[in-house]
Amino acid sequence: VLERNTSRFGGGVCMVNGSRMEESIVSSNYASSSAGGAALTQSEMHRSRIECNRAQDGSGGVSAALNSLLRQCHIGGNGNDDAGVVYLTATSVVAACEIVSNICGSGTVTIWGDACLVTNCTIIRNRARTSGGGVVLNGASYALSSRIEGNAAETQSGGGILLLDGRARVINCTVAGNGAAEHGGGVWMSGGLLSNCTIAGNSAGTGAPKGGFGGGVYVQNGGCVYFCVITGNMAYGPASGGNYGQGGGVYCNNSTIFNSRVTGNRATGIWGGGGIYFSGGAVY
Repeated sequence: VLERNTSRFGGGVCMVNGSRMEESIVSSNYASSSAGGAALTQSEMHRSRIECNRAQDGSGGVSAALNSLLRQCHIGGNGNDDAGVVYLTATSVVAACEIVSNICGSGTVTIWGDACLVTNCTIIRNRARTSGGGVVLNGASYALSSRIEGNAAETQSGGGILLLDGRARVINCTVAGNGAAEHGGGVWMSGGLLSNCTIAGNSAGTGAPKGGFGGGVYVQNGGCVYFCVITGNMAYGPASGGNYGQGGGVYCNNSTIFNSRVTGNRATGIWGGGGIYFSGGAVY
């Protein structure tokens, strides 16, 4: 058990050079900079609990860099003011982890680099004060076979997922019950690929006076939505009317939707598009 420790970086533990930790508890630690619970570099953590840690800046729970691995860990109740309760760089992996009820500035799980992977994870009930309530992907990285549910982007976009890089991929995930104050209640994506996913019961425009676009998915800049089910999502517009509240299922701006099922969605703006609102792009 590592608890109530303090450091500038890696409040509970700092691991380097092939270190390994198993079946441990890292709790209630503090970092005045980042990595409140644990900082991993070329290291692994398995079947451990990372709980109630805090960092002044980023990665309130754990940072992982240079081929690090987090596997079958519970990461909950952590907080920080900047990006990423879980922050991945440089070919690191988070596998089969529960990431639950954390609070951060943006991107509860933030991937900032190439060849990183989030797979078979449960990412639920997290809050970002700005954008990316569940996951932020920036780089040629992947989110695979994960549940991303009940997360919130409290003032901006991407309630479940914020995809910032055209090389990023989200495949075989369930993105459900997330909310964004502005756009992309389930997924906000600029380029990139969303494939074989279920996008259900998400909402956009919940916290902005003017409403938002893309209750399920907001996609722009040549992004691709392939083989997805997009159902029961909502894009809210202002009660006084206006151009917002468009694309209950998908708001598509110069992008492609292919072989997907879009059903039972709703948009409340005057220009509507309950299922899809197109501003350039194609559907097949």
